[in-house]
Amino acid sequence: MMWRWMEWIVAALLGVVIVSDAILILYARSLANNTHSLAVDPLCRPGLGNEPGIPFEGYTASAERLKCLSRFQGIWAVRYTSKSCGYCALDLEWDQLALQMESAGWPVIILVPKAAEEIAKEGVIPKGSPQAVYVSMEWTKRFRLTMTPSVLIFNSKGKLIWHRQGMLASPDVESAIQAIKIATQPGKG
Repeated sequence: MMWRWMEWIVAALLGVVIVSDAILILYARSLANNTHSLAVDPLCRPGLGNEPGIPFEGYTASAERLKCLSRFQGIWAVRYTSKSCGYCALDLEWDQLALQMESAGWPVIILVPKAAEEIAKEGVIPKGSPQAVYVSMEWTKRFRLTMTPSVLIFNSKGKLIWHRQGMLASPDVESAIQAIKIATQPGKG
C-alpha cells in the first residue's frame, strides 16, 4: 500500500515538473518574439537616454585637445579600438565604412581605452583621423564602451543614430549608410 502512495507522489511531482517546463518554454518563446519591445540596448546606459547636445571632448595622449565635434555640420563617428585587439585589425568591413565616411567628409575619431593602446599613425583608418585617449565624463557616462571594436555614428546634434559592438558584417555597412541617409534627410538631423 505504501508503494502505491509513493507512485502517486512521484507521478504528481513529475506532472508538476512537466507543466513547469512547458510554462517556462512558452514564456521564453514569448520573450524571443517580443525582443524588440523588451530589449535593452547594451551600449547606451539606462536612464541617461540618447539626448543630443553633449559634445565629444577628447584629448590625445600628449594632452592636446581635439576639435569639438559639435562644430561639425553633419555626421561624425567614433570608433572604439585598440592596437592589441586582433578583431579590430581583421575588421575589413570597417575599412569600407570608414572610406565611405571619409569620402563624404564625415569625420571619424578613433577612441582608445588607454594611451598604450594607440594605433600607429600608418594604421589609422581613415588616414589622419585623430586618436582620443581621454574623453569628457559627461560624454562617456552615456555609453558602455566595453568591447573593441565598436562604432558609434552621431548626427550633427550629437545624437547617436547607429552603433555596433564587435566586428562589422556586410549588412552592417549598409545599415549604417541607411541610418545616415535617414538622419541627413531635411528635418531629421
